[in-house]
Amino acid sequence: MPLNTNNEKLTSKNVLNDRITKRFNDRRLFIVLLRFIIPSILVSFFAALYIFVDQIMIVKFVTRSDLNPDSIFDNDYFNFVDSNGQSWTYQDYLTASNDLKIPPFNINDLIRAAISISAPITVIINALTLLITMGLANQFSKALGRGDEEKIKEVWATGFITNVIVSIATSMIIVGVAKRWLTSSANGTMNRPLESLDTNSRDGYIISIFFARFRELQVQNASSYVYILAGLFTIQTFNQMYFLLNQSEGRQLFISIIPPLANLINILFDYLLIRYTSAGIAAAAYATVIGWSLSCLAYVIYNIILIKKKATHLEYREIFRKGHFNWNYLYLIILIGLASFFRNAALSVSNGIFQTNLVTATEKIQPDLPPNYYQSIFGSVTPISNLMLQSVWGLIHGSRSLCGFKFGQRNFKDITKIYWYVPLIAFSYSSIVYLLFGFGLNNIFLINLFNIQGADNLVVANLVLRITLVQSIFIALSMNAQLLFQSTQRIGMAWIASLMQGLFTFAPVFFTMYNLAIDTNNIYLYIWIQPINAILTCIGNWIISIPFAHKYREFVSKRFDIGTMLDKYLNKTKNPKIKTKQ
Repeated sequence: MPLNTNNEKLTSKNVLNDRITKRFNDRRLFIVLLRFIIPSILVSFFAALYIFVDQIMIVKFVTRSDLNPDSIFDNDYFNFVDSNGQSWTYQDYLTASNDLKIPPFNINDLIRAAISISAPITVIINALTLLITMGLANQFSKALGRGDEEKIKEVWATGFITNVIVSIATSMIIVGVAKRWLTSSANGTMNRPLESLDTNSRDGYIISIFFARFRELQVQNASSYVYILAGLFTIQTFNQMYFLLNQSEGRQLFISIIPPLANLINILFDYLLIRYTSAGIAAAAYATVIGWSLSCLAYVIYNIILIKKKATHLEYREIFRKGHFNWNYLYLIILIGLASFFRNAALSVSNGIFQTNLVTATEKIQPDLPPNYYQSIFGSVTPISNLMLQSVWGLIHGSRSLCGFKFGQRNFKDITKIYWYVPLIAFSYSSIVYLLFGFGLNNIFLINLFNIQGADNLVVANLVLRITLVQSIFIALSMNAQLLFQSTQRIGMAWIASLMQGLFTFAPVFFTMYNLAIDTNNIYLYIWIQPINAILTCIGNWIISIPFAHKYREFVSKRFDIGTMLDKYLNKTKNPKIKTKQ
């Protein structure tokens, strides 16, 4: 009886492996690649669309207006009683600002500023969802390509357990440091306007205490938002894991439906919670977590159905079986995933540096404007550019599963073809989206959704938008380098490619363009920093990856790279040489 049971299991696994292999081995490689990329672009686009709509909801509905007449967030929100029992109102601040001819802030500025200082942390949270899941998907695809049943089980068990532990640990760390981080960001933004004030005068004193009040409320609202997302983002790491692993097994339909559907539910809850509660921007975080939870539930139910049908390798009973957790796979999963994490984290830091110094550049180049003028313009432009940029990342997510599977098969010729197909698709897609967002829907977005008023402001916003969107085209063109290195386990090279934009090219470009902008009194030279950085990154990544893409022996070289050396060690321990006496 046990023998028959084992034979049945073996037969079902062979059938499953044959089915998966058939999905990947279609001779029409370009069509297969599109089959993987299009759903990933769709999922990434809807995820970005949710963020886009979420930010519009916050701008339109959090503050009191005709759209939300019951909101507690109006200019009276700044009213407070100081430690001496003295009551201060927003009108006191407004009068002092007018007397000193200083542009006053209002409740809309507070909400935008709270979102602005929380943005780097939310980017890091998104990066952490890829830390384990991307390396896990890479190793899982490779094991499927080799058809090694034991390796598939070990990768699944090791990745699942690691994902749980790492996501919970990093969640606790972010929650622990968030308040200090947000306070530091708020202080850096709001201290500059005080430098020219005489705080001994009554008007100067009033402005200084209201700036302090602004910072306090900014950090308070941003903290509530970040705590919810950081405290529960473990749920999202599971969504990312299920999405990538199902894609690795060649499934596209279900995983293309669930994330967009969850994002639509997010939007509904976004509206309900923001409009009918007094949670403010924290309501948007609650809506996000509800969407995450529903997605995770759908993935788990779907996976249980597949397990009963014997149609997946993602069996829960294999996770905690003795011998399935493999420390060597743990190292590979983390090291490969670090490339994706480094990319997002470095971009977060570089973008933070760019945004912080944008205020300084504005003060030095155009002192007649409010210091946060261009920062406010970017507050309207960034959601639009992110809508394009985030959907572009779907290209690499979709192609990585196919590339990893081909690497497991040692099909190096197909990997080279994928390397060239991806930028071709990327350029076509990003160019269409650039024209659509930069010249088609631009005024609709800027005027109707982000309240850009005045002809001069609209001209500036359109110019900044078109400059900013350029970087998405070149980011799309350069992502084949990271795709190649991650899929073929050249971890050291993957790290270099992922850090290229956020560190290696950004540092010289930033200092050069910053000084040049100030010397020539041209703020747009500063605004061109990110696109120029993306262009140089594209050139650099192509220089280091093109020779590698055409030297097949380098794919399996055991020298000069962490990933290939560790893979060699892993294979050696898996298949030790047995010495026999002569």
